[in-house]
Amino acid sequence: MEIITNFLTSLSKLIAKKQNPIQWMFYFAVSLLIGGFSYTVFDRNTTGLWHELGSKAANLSMIAFLLTLIPGMIKRFKLQGPFLPIRIMIMILRKEIGILMFLLAFAHYGWSRVLPVLAIDGNLFRISLFEQFGLAALLMSFPMFLTSNDYLIEKMGDWWKRLHSMAYIIVWALFLHLVIREPSLKSIVVLIFAALEWTSLIKEKHDKNYSAGVSASTKSPI
Repeated sequence: MEIITNFLTSLSKLIAKKQNPIQWMFYFAVSLLIGGFSYTVFDRNTTGLWHELGSKAANLSMIAFLLTLIPGMIKRFKLQGPFLPIRIMIMILRKEIGILMFLLAFAHYGWSRVLPVLAIDGNLFRISLFEQFGLAALLMSFPMFLTSNDYLIEKMGDWWKRLHSMAYIIVWALFLHLVIREPSLKSIVVLIFAALEWTSLIKEKHDKNYSAGVSASTKSPI
């Protein structure tokens, strides 16, 4: 375990040192995603790729979203050892991962839903139940995407944390989106993350109440 911890610690220091180049790689990936999506919108010869591209974008978006949940759970569960450098590594790039997550989710919705419906002159407002939960998750992610920058983090203060706490709801919307469509390993993984997320929140509240009670009991009466 110590070897793994030391390796992850060294890796987290390397990522911190190379933070700027890694961030530029993320933005390059974002540019490729936007460019690729735009190309498929205007080139009808790519219609046969929409389903596959939408599926891949969905998987990558899910992974990115779950990654953003990990640091908070590690902190609330007070995990030590190799978990600490893992938290540091994700926190360094958390904003970029969140931005990429939303854009991938948006591309997934476009490739899997919007473009195919428009291609047959269908009704975009006629959506099934699983699509409703997916769209809800996407819409709730939008303000989080807009505020994923250092300027608004500083300006919004506590309101930024409150806004981004919508992730606790989004994870359940994502689970319902997946499980209603087709129960699978992905839906189980998201359910596990959702359960751990809420368990960690309950634990954190319990720890705060316990600490407050101990603090009050040790105070001398006036």
